[in-house]
Amino acid sequence: MKNIRIRLLPVIIALICIIVPAYKAEAKTLEFSLINMEVDVPDHILVLTKDTPSADDQWRTAGILDPEQEKESFDDMGVLAILYDTKTSSLVRLLCKQSAKTWDIFHLSLLSEEELDEFLESLTQTTDQNAVITIEKYPNEETPFFRLVIQTNFQGMDLIEVNYGTIVNGTSISYDIYVENPKEDINEDFIKELISSTRFTEFKDREEVHRLERESFKRAVTRLIIIVISIIALVIFLVISNKRKVKKQKSLSAIKADKLAKFYQEQKHKEENNIKDTQYFINKTVYSEQVIKDFQYYNKFFKNIGMWIVSAIAYLLLIFYFLNTNYLLFILSIIIAIAILYLQGIHIEKLVDKTMKSYSKNNSMEASYVFYDDYYTLSGIQYISKYPYAQIADVREYKEYIYLYMGSDRAVYLKKDGFDGSTEEFLKFIKERTDI
Repeated sequence: MKNIRIRLLPVIIALICIIVPAYKAEAKTLEFSLINMEVDVPDHILVLTKDTPSADDQWRTAGILDPEQEKESFDDMGVLAILYDTKTSSLVRLLCKQSAKTWDIFHLSLLSEEELDEFLESLTQTTDQNAVITIEKYPNEETPFFRLVIQTNFQGMDLIEVNYGTIVNGTSISYDIYVENPKEDINEDFIKELISSTRFTEFKDREEVHRLERESFKRAVTRLIIIVISIIALVIFLVISNKRKVKKQKSLSAIKADKLAKFYQEQKHKEENNIKDTQYFINKTVYSEQVIKDFQYYNKFFKNIGMWIVSAIAYLLLIFYFLNTNYLLFILSIIIAIAILYLQGIHIEKLVDKTMKSYSKNNSMEASYVFYDDYYTLSGIQYISKYPYAQIADVREYKEYIYLYMGSDRAVYLKKDGFDGSTEEFLKFIKERTDI
């Protein structure tokens, strides 16, 4: 007999090795990293989340005929997942919510018996006169739970909700069963099995978490103050700059008016006395779409580079603040920044098209400039016209071009290698005559 048992021992061990893995293969582990929780469930349990396609047959198997409407309620109810037992037809919702109360309690296990009783009593308070609420403690090895039952009647319909809940890491976590017009007592075996197989991967230290939260709040407030101060400083800078600009423009307008009056008087005198003006510089520049585009980009961005840098720094501070406080606003602020730059580019393209159309009416795209003592003439791309130097608002250089601004956003373009003389001598000449 003993020999027979010894001979059967390898067979028994082999059977155990076959049976045990097969049993383990029937189970699966659900991970909910948001709440640091794992649940072991058998393979016949259906798991439905917001990511489950609405066309998936599992919704209908679970008795949910309108998956889209069900998904919409996920956020309102704090549903992480729906668990459906295909063998018992039991449907349980895993709920997750956070409030000031749960954050203050942090772990249900930290409450004293008196505090726990007081907390559970607070959950039974309701303004619904038809509601009957009962609550009791539900011991569990991992962490204590409570069992909350709500029975009420709404428009002739009997409603029952059974909720097994706890508080871990400042979050209320519960398994919930909701039934309308129940025909028999609710089977709670499935929900109890879920609780027994629930484990938490991390129990955070309340004091440490609260300390980090306070520090994070202080940093957020500090960043916000810095951003507000930066924005106020930017606004003050822009207001002061604008006032100086307006004051300077008024002063220059008065000076230009005098210069223009003298210019026209002198021109009249020269015409009456047939006095010829001396030519100092001649320039020929071919206008093209690229030349116009380069100017528009320079005028929009590089001309006011200081303002763009200050604005960019202020906006980056705002984006950095949102990165640490609100990820949705962080993404939105980046999208807005991209949209602003894109719209600026579209605006420039439209200006280029408009300018090209105005020049395309002429027979030539080559501009001819002749510079005299107190004015210059422009021909080729338009009828020959005289422009007193008093009308020049600014002189700028960009790449291989010189821009003579005739206003804040309007200029004529002179290619540096299009002069019959020295470019440096011309710049010296034009700046002396425009006081720029």
